[in-house]
Amino acid sequence: MKYATIIVTILANLLFSQTPEQIKQAKEVIKRTGMTDSQVKKAAKARGYTNEQIEAVIQKQNESTPTSKKSFFEAPKNSDLPELGKSNQVFQQNSGGEPKQDTNDGKLSEHNQELPIIKETELKIINDTGLNIESITQNTKKGLSHFGYDIFKRDPDLFQATSVGAVDPDYLIGPGDEIIVMLWGETQFRQVLTVDREGFVFIPEIGQVFVNGLNLNLLESKLFRVFSQSYASLNPQGGRPTTFLDVSLGNLRPLRIQVLGEVAQPGAYVVSPSATLFSALYYFNGPTTLGSLRDIQLIRGGKKITSIDFYDYLLTGKKPKDQKLQLDDVIYIPQRLKTVTIEGEINRAGILELKSKETLANLITMAGNLKITAYLDRAQIDRIVPFEERAKLGTDRMYVDVNLDQILKSADGFPIQDGDHVQVFSVLDLRENVVELKGGVVRPGRYDLGDSLKLSGLIEKADGLLGDVYLERVDIVRIKPDLTEELIKLDLGRAIDGDPDNDLY
Repeated sequence: MKYATIIVTILANLLFSQTPEQIKQAKEVIKRTGMTDSQVKKAAKARGYTNEQIEAVIQKQNESTPTSKKSFFEAPKNSDLPELGKSNQVFQQNSGGEPKQDTNDGKLSEHNQELPIIKETELKIINDTGLNIESITQNTKKGLSHFGYDIFKRDPDLFQATSVGAVDPDYLIGPGDEIIVMLWGETQFRQVLTVDREGFVFIPEIGQVFVNGLNLNLLESKLFRVFSQSYASLNPQGGRPTTFLDVSLGNLRPLRIQVLGEVAQPGAYVVSPSATLFSALYYFNGPTTLGSLRDIQLIRGGKKITSIDFYDYLLTGKKPKDQKLQLDDVIYIPQRLKTVTIEGEINRAGILELKSKETLANLITMAGNLKITAYLDRAQIDRIVPFEERAKLGTDRMYVDVNLDQILKSADGFPIQDGDHVQVFSVLDLRENVVELKGGVVRPGRYDLGDSLKLSGLIEKADGLLGDVYLERVDIVRIKPDLTEELIKLDLGRAIDGDPDNDLY
């Protein structure tokens, strides 16, 4: 029956796609299998087609063959094939035209044709339609994704620091930057100086001044000394200054950095001058799933300046060890650390990356902690045995059962290995404090058993008995601790009257 249902579904897909070739193929299969109108129509409705659409297809095909008086779905008239799914009773046609039941114990007689068998040509037709039979008969499990990598698909500008406001005092001056110099007081002027590619700025009436590589504080000190030589009121000897100097930055040059390691496209990237190690990851769409999110390294001048853990940002919003980028910095993405999968009764199932000393408790925290429905007495780890231990253990894979309750309370933690797959199970849908009441009561249903609920008390909770209830008999089905059932027969009337032999707890 299940096989026949699949064939009906396939034929509906072929037939109602309404391409000439597919309709022709559908007719051929219908003739071979002896399917009826109702079976094909039922399959079409199950696939979401309306009655109007079905009738439109039938009318269209009948108009194309006006001389035929047969139904569009009808099998050849001389076919004696029984309907699919009705093999429990097989009939023959006798000489009088009336059906008589086969006397061969439900088997087909030698005069009848056998039930249709799908041939290789029909399987080819099914395959050509692109229909996946496995998708009909099986529920495929949705794959888990690597945690954290999808965030890099966003626009890089959404994660940049604002370009309005004070410039970081540690920002280093370089070619293309604009320096705004203002004198006010006894002498007043404002000039915008652009750093050339050699690192110099040209100041009228003073000359060239080398500023490349200076931060904002050092730049202001150097320009103060330079302008003091031409404007004595800036730093008069033995007197109070009457001219004052302010230095600020205008437009800042974009930064050019290098990106290497496990990224989709290593190379040079131009980033915002306000970019940091965290925000720069969005310019090259972050690491690939082979790259680490837990050890992103910043290399400057051939030395490792710092490394960041992007999980800190994703899970807490904090950016520890974040650094402002400088010209020609190198961001290096090493390979992933331990890769561990967790699913089941967990709030954020997925594939996560763990550092060497992180345990199962850390993994559960990263995955959003356990759901309230999690079963704490047992979780299961599907483990790939490390290379060096396979010869000793004599196996490549193994299961490890753990007690989550003990692990979460322990200070030591449970070690996790690379490639582990953790499955957190759910509690059973059983309740031990409930009794179900059925039959002649006003409010049947489930009730809290409580500490000392008697049969009479349960009936009182249900607002009493109905008027036509039979008082001489009540059946109690009791489930024992081993899940076997016990039938207890009592006198309902005596139970209501408080008879201790019938009014049980």
